[in-house]
Amino acid sequence: ADIVAHLKEVSLIEDLVIDTDALTLVARQATGSLRDAVSLLDQLGSSSQTITLEMTQLLLGTATSEAVVKMVDALLLEDSAAGLNIIHQALDAGSNPRQFARQIVDYLRNLLLVSMGNADQVDTTSQMRSQMAQHAQAFDVAELLKVVRAFNYAAADARNSWQPALPLELAFVESFSGLSVGTDSAL
Repeated sequence: ADIVAHLKEVSLIEDLVIDTDALTLVARQATGSLRDAVSLLDQLGSSSQTITLEMTQLLLGTATSEAVVKMVDALLLEDSAAGLNIIHQALDAGSNPRQFARQIVDYLRNLLLVSMGNADQVDTTSQMRSQMAQHAQAFDVAELLKVVRAFNYAAADARNSWQPALPLELAFVESFSGLSVGTDSAL
């Protein structure tokens, strides 16, 4: 919140028009570093005086959030073909396998927070928050933990794999096998 407030001040000084969601994304990407956040804002401002969330996602390489949502949809539907296609499309489009796995883990962690009653700790857009609520309701907590662990391992293992897609593929297949979608037995 402090970084977002500072970025708002900088954007006013620089005569930038920037979406609040874009500021939040910049702050998140800076991972606590105000200097990095200002640098990212400068990069965005050099391309346009009006900065949207979509533009920010594209320039920062985080536009894969749609792919992450589709990946979770495929998990819930136990659609292995769709899930594996999403992985390959994301990687073919230039996503770093490790970064893509981290984005999936971040999203799944947020689902876990939502399902545990801590939605206020999730820093995202209202549209994404609504999507997360739907996904969180569809998972059993124990299954969600299994999926988080699988993709977290993939994020760590992606650096060492000779086949860049393999850790993601394994995480996906391990995650959807045996899911009982829509049960609340662990709650």
